Amino acid sequence: MSLFKRGHIWWSHFFIAGKRYRCSTKQTTESKARQYESALIARIQERGPSAVPNKAPTLREYSSRFLHWVDNTHQLKPNTQKYYRFGWERLKGTSLAGMRLDTITTDAVSMIPFPGSPAWGNQARRTLRVMLGKAVRDGLIHQAPRIHLAEETGRDGILDDAMEAKLLEVANQPLRDVILIVRDMGLRPTEVFRMRWEHVHWDKRLYFNPYGKSRKARRWVPLSNRVFDALRLRAGDNSDWLFPSRRSGVGHLTTVSKQFRRARTMAGLPKWLVLYHARHAFGTYAMAQTKNPALVRDVMGHADLRTTMIYQHPDLEPLRQAIDDRNRRVM
Repeated sequence: MSLFKRGHIWWSHFFIAGKRYRCSTKQTTESKARQYESALIARIQERGPSAVPNKAPTLREYSSRFLHWVDNTHQLKPNTQKYYRFGWERLKGTSLAGMRLDTITTDAVSMIPFPGSPAWGNQARRTLRVMLGKAVRDGLIHQAPRIHLAEETGRDGILDDAMEAKLLEVANQPLRDVILIVRDMGLRPTEVFRMRWEHVHWDKRLYFNPYGKSRKARRWVPLSNRVFDALRLRAGDNSDWLFPSRRSGVGHLTTVSKQFRRARTMAGLPKWLVLYHARHAFGTYAMAQTKNPALVRDVMGHADLRTTMIYQHPDLEPLRQAIDDRNRRVM
């Protein structure tokens, strides 16, 4: 066994059963290179020469194999399959698509300016993580680089009362009712779009959500007075959906993003505001008023109580009273 350097990278050179092997360890330190070399020799002795991968394909060349796996594996749920397909759509327009799998590095990914919001960029980065991880399992590369995600808007952003009032002044239907439902019931926008009349229980003033992103998504949600009245006005259509759409292949509304952006601009609201902030508002107000994390978790459909606890904020009133009492004593 022997190691030698080419530039900053250590290469391995050794013979097994009279056959010569020479390959890059892709390591910049000698100790890690020796570990890599020892592991490679063990794999060759166990699996034969096939343990040494051939020249890696480009990300674009590998994408067809990856997408075939995404579409046919039973390990992924339909929404996850859709997520990775869209993630590749965002990746294929970047310079990463033309790079060989073994040349994609953490630094190379960090310099790619993905268009759109941080969440959209992270969809591409998460997809790249999975692609490179599968390439390792397929024996095309030895290891995958770390892919760092961009910071996304947190749950501190909410659609408060003042913002809602401005939006409702300019919002047309169906956006107006969608905002009311998300903010008063805490449903995810995708859950609102798929609401069906058969799940509205008028006598109990409840709605049963039968599906969602987790098992906890199957839940009962109370109807506020104004949502109840809005649904009464909307009822009477022959469609099974609360928000039917003739243009949609699935028969119901799938997005109001364009209408929301238009209304947001007309209302003079900041660009960081998105419809999902109405759900954040529900969680924040529900936690503040009920002080019951388990109840809020069940109504919002969270699988983990820790997700719900993000909406809990400290009660600062006792601190304010303590400071005021101190000031009165001083005066």
